[in-house]
Amino acid sequence: MFKKRDPKQSLMEKLAKASSLTVRGNHQKAVSLFDEILSNPVSAGLDDKDLALCYLNRGYSLRRTGNIKTALEDQFRAAQLNPSNFKSHLNAGLIYAQDLNMYEEGLVEFDKAYELNPTSVDVLSSRGLTKLLMGRVEEAKADMLAALAIMPDHSDTLCNLGNMYYQEEQFEEAAEAFQKALHSSPNDIEIRCNLTMALLKSGCRNAAINVLNQDKKAKSLWQKTWGDI
Repeated sequence: MFKKRDPKQSLMEKLAKASSLTVRGNHQKAVSLFDEILSNPVSAGLDDKDLALCYLNRGYSLRRTGNIKTALEDQFRAAQLNPSNFKSHLNAGLIYAQDLNMYEEGLVEFDKAYELNPTSVDVLSSRGLTKLLMGRVEEAKADMLAALAIMPDHSDTLCNLGNMYYQEEQFEEAAEAFQKALHSSPNDIEIRCNLTMALLKSGCRNAAINVLNQDKKAKSLWQKTWGDI
């Protein structure tokens, strides 16, 4: 006789597959599979942490498919089921700050994430960017520098720091930050263009030309946007 398969084990296998789809960026399929898991009566018997993972990852994929409202609800549900996981608060903060332009609400979620994991570079960088958008420049700088103290080559943080310096017309400091970011992400044409602009503003025209000439795509983007240097 064939042994009857454990339905809970089958559901856990689907959860692993759905989470893998999220990581690989196949968000539509991930959402469909998470919906199937959560609509299955067996899901009520899952551990809170496993169920929280369903909501956490489905919310992440829902955001990528443009379903912001349900994505935010999923992050809150994940936080209720697993209060010790900082990622649900980080994701909720990103939705508030980046998708809804609700910076105060985003900051509340980032602060909760920080309390749970004060060494998360993503939390510090995201909170710093949100503070920058709110005009709280010194606090933003403190968060970004704290993130870089943990991971000095974190490209997103270096870009945010570069943009902050550029807004403050500290062009040499901006160029230094963008140069470090470009070292971490040498194929990012946006960073290369930002570095070029900061160097020009710093009076380093030859250096700016040299940076731009090293990447044909970046040079083409620059010429389409600003013309020749």
